[in-house]
Amino acid sequence: MEKAKPKSLGAFLRAARERSGLTMRGLARVVGKDHKHISLLESDKISPTVDTLEQICRALDIEPWEAVAGMTKAELLASLPVQRASPAEALVRELVAKYGEEMVQALLDLAGKVTSPEEFRATLRVFKAMRGDG
Repeated sequence: MEKAKPKSLGAFLRAARERSGLTMRGLARVVGKDHKHISLLESDKISPTVDTLEQICRALDIEPWEAVAGMTKAELLASLPVQRASPAEALVRELVAKYGEEMVQALLDLAGKVTSPEEFRATLRVFKAMRGDG
């Protein structure tokens, strides 16, 4: 999935208006402005006042911070770096998928009492034998 890039305020408002199905004239009526004013906003030729921005955002069912950021919350979240699981987290997820959460929790509880890598490997062998795949 390609990461979203912030849009200009005008481009974001235009995209939000188009998603909402409103025309420039329709949005202008809702917020009490002339359609030419909306056109100037969407082409970034003028900037809205805070009140006008709030009215437009309410009409388009978006948050003012989304307009200022130039992206929706979903786009913002998608643009954040993906946090990779550590090898231990990945192993636990794999074990849970294969053996179930209860069995893995029992293994982890037991492993917490183990004091050496050899004891852990022995515990893991017992665990696999209990599951019938060791």
